[in-house]
Amino acid sequence: MASYSWRNESKVQNEAINNWQTVSHFNRGTYECDRYVKSIDEFNAAEMSYFMAYFIGGGAQSLIMVLGRLAASFLAIYRVSQGTVPLGNFITLTAYWRSIESPLAQVSWSIRRVTQMLTDSERLLQLFQTKATVHDIPDAKDISIKSGEVAFENVDFAYDVRKSTLKSVSFTAKPGQTVALVGETGGGKSTILKLLYRYYDVAGGSIKIDQQDIREVTLDSLRNSFGMVPQDPALFNVSIMENVRYARLDATDEEVKDACRAAAIHDKIDTFPDGYKSTVGERGVKLSGGELQRVAIARAILRQPKIVLLDEATSMIDAETEATIQQAFRRLTAGRTTFIIAHRLSTIQVSSMARIPSAETPRGFSLRHILIYLFIFAARRLDSGH
Repeated sequence: MASYSWRNESKVQNEAINNWQTVSHFNRGTYECDRYVKSIDEFNAAEMSYFMAYFIGGGAQSLIMVLGRLAASFLAIYRVSQGTVPLGNFITLTAYWRSIESPLAQVSWSIRRVTQMLTDSERLLQLFQTKATVHDIPDAKDISIKSGEVAFENVDFAYDVRKSTLKSVSFTAKPGQTVALVGETGGGKSTILKLLYRYYDVAGGSIKIDQQDIREVTLDSLRNSFGMVPQDPALFNVSIMENVRYARLDATDEEVKDACRAAAIHDKIDTFPDGYKSTVGERGVKLSGGELQRVAIARAILRQPKIVLLDEATSMIDAETEATIQQAFRRLTAGRTTFIIAHRLSTIQVSSMARIPSAETPRGFSLRHILIYLFIFAARRLDSGH
């Protein structure tokens, strides 16, 4: 009970701290304080019950030991007074009794300690017995990417078996091609990127990169091949230099700065009091949304990946900055297979193919989808000078 109460207290505390912005948005500081006080009271009550049992048990044990020693001593004194045994036997009994009491007390304490450890070990055993749903198969080899062709072949997937997320999705991204994933919210666009990263395995069909099934290669080599710009980037509470360098740990300071220039964030960083040494706060809380995304873009540029994944990479950036970053995207994606998820048409104008993932086989396209295709076609014609 004490272990459960302790875990619940830690859970309430961590949730309130990690979600402090949500707490502030809804003005629930008092509510979270009350929740935490309640969890502390439950923990203290459980601790009190444990220690009461511990001390009562210890007191009862000491009482039994004292009563036993008194009984043995009175019996020994009686027999010595009757002349049945010599006085030396009584002295020997007293000396040995002291040496027996300490080990007996330790055994009692050890039993209680072992009981507590077994309770904690049971929780740890449950954790060890939890199997990863995605893992390397025996004799998996490192992936070898030469051209970067990505093929989805009749891919089926569902987070819940009762509701399909992707059904019979098939398409091929040629080497160096940029693929835009468009469609309504919840249509499975981000799921495609998660399947590429092997956060989940497909339920049916296969995903191949250069004719290699991604389930048959090592996870480390697969994920090392991608450069990801997520929709909601998370940074460590260290300097900007360290956060950007996280994408490629052996990068020099100048390479980091070049990546930031390409992501249109270098000039902004120079205005900070500590420049590239400025800490960004927990999860990058000291940066604005646009600055956070540009740092994430700089990471992807620095990584120089073989396949680029952009998940709403410019959703929090103004139009002027986006125009600058589009040039950086062109440099980043040049010669690399790229997947773009976006709702803003300006973001997907560099794509050469658009896909609309769906849980069902589409019978036709809506007007919105047709307009998206026409926009992409027109934008590419203008870029090519026709």
